[in-house]
Amino acid sequence: MDWEFPASADKQNFTLLLEEFRNQLDALSTQTGKQYVLTFDGPAGAQNYTNIDLKNAAKQVDFITIDGYNYAGSWGHGDQ
Repeated sequence: MDWEFPASADKQNFTLLLEEFRNQLDALSTQTGKQYVLTFDGPAGAQNYTNIDLKNAAKQVDFITIDGYNYAGSWGHGDQ
């Protein structure tokens, strides 16, 4: 899932949405015999996680990817 980015009012909603996706995918897995992977795309930098309940969100997903492109850009010096 790529939700850019949960606002403070959405902190609980984001986790609930992940939980619902997990439940639906697990139910589908029971029906089809296939395994489904659930991930979410997180922003770079700890300061961006105030609106995500990482502890509970991580329980619902198989892995979390980080937007690495936020770590460097034209604003940088290229040598850091």
